[in-house]
Order: sequence, then structure tokens, then C-alpha cells
Amino acid sequence: MRKIWIVLGAVTLLSMPAQLTWANCTPLINEGRQLLSKANLPADEATKIKGLLDEAQKYRDSGDHTNGAIKANEALKLLGK
Repeated sequence: MRKIWIVLGAVTLLSMPAQLTWANCTPLINEGRQLLSKANLPADEATKIKGLLDEAQKYRDSGDHTNGAIKANEALKLLGK
């Protein structure tokens, strides 16, 4: 019985980083879109940032929240955040 609890505990701990990434992906994309709408950037730079945010959204929609968060962070970095 003790082994079952150890295995269940390990599975729970291993799944936590995925849950944290999932929870973090959407707010990053939303923050990027809000900052982009308020930013006064050249058209080519704004297009590049919008492309990164769109790519992050596609990753998120397909369930790949880790890559979605990575792309959203790239966009935020370009926005100076």
C-alpha cells in the first residue's frame, strides 16, 4: 500500500510543472496583445510581434502550452517587458 502512495505522489509532482505552464500560457498571450495594442511601434516590428503571439496562440490551441509560453515570452521581450 505504501508503494502505491509513493507512486501516486511522484506522478502528482511530475505533472505539476505542466499544469503551471498551462496556467501561465494564456495570460502571457493576453498581456502581449494588450501591450501591442498600446505600443507605438514600426509596422514591421509590430507585425513580427503579432506573428509570435499568433504562433503562441496556435501552440496553446493545440495543447502545447510550453511552446506557447516560450513564443509569448519572446513577444513580450520584444515589447520590452
